[in-house]
Amino acid sequence: MDTPNFKKRDFVHLHLHSDYSLLQSTIQLKQLSKRLQKLEQKACALTDLGNLFGAISFYTTMLEAGIRPIIGYEAFLTVGRMDERSANVPPGERPYYNIVLLAKNIEGFHNLVYIASKAYTDGFYQKPRIDLELLEKKSGGLICLSGGRSGPIRHYLRNRNRDKAEACVQRFETIFGKGNFFIEIQPHGMNEPTSTFDDLVALARQFDIPLVAKRSNGRRHEPDLYDGERRHRTNP
Repeated sequence: MDTPNFKKRDFVHLHLHSDYSLLQSTIQLKQLSKRLQKLEQKACALTDLGNLFGAISFYTTMLEAGIRPIIGYEAFLTVGRMDERSANVPPGERPYYNIVLLAKNIEGFHNLVYIASKAYTDGFYQKPRIDLELLEKKSGGLICLSGGRSGPIRHYLRNRNRDKAEACVQRFETIFGKGNFFIEIQPHGMNEPTSTFDDLVALARQFDIPLVAKRSNGRRHEPDLYDGERRHRTNP
């Protein structure tokens, strides 16, 4: 499929769950494609939580609808080794964080499949987890979003650990390369201090990292698919 001719303010969902994300979403792929057609959206990503189970159905459904499919995956990233089976975590850390991975070419798709498989076969402990070592080996052809409210950078900023947040930004950019890492912001106002949002924007400017804005309708991890009156801008 040829690359769509995007206009400056065209909106593309880059962080979206379907009903393949258990307890997260009820969005069905055929209904999604119809809604995207109605809103004249030219592309869409699917980033189900911890799995690629809907990837093939999503790909074929979007192509049939004339919409450019972007195959993605919301991963559970552990700060330790993914093969460790322990509930103990260092002070100030969480057992895992969420990051979003998007395949931008066939190499990225192959790496995405490998990463998602290893998360279950080698990294499963309460969740199908991955680690930074795996990302370093299989980052080719992938774009990474920082994970928004559940991501590590936002976590460190909320805990007033600016140094850790900066180190995390630099590590991700080193792994994925310049232009392949984006800081994700979710300005939905759900018990989120404005200072955290401002800190994310400032961090992006400090390291010249592009921003991706995620529209939320107040439900966990769900973008607003039903706002047909206005479009919301994303970058890329």
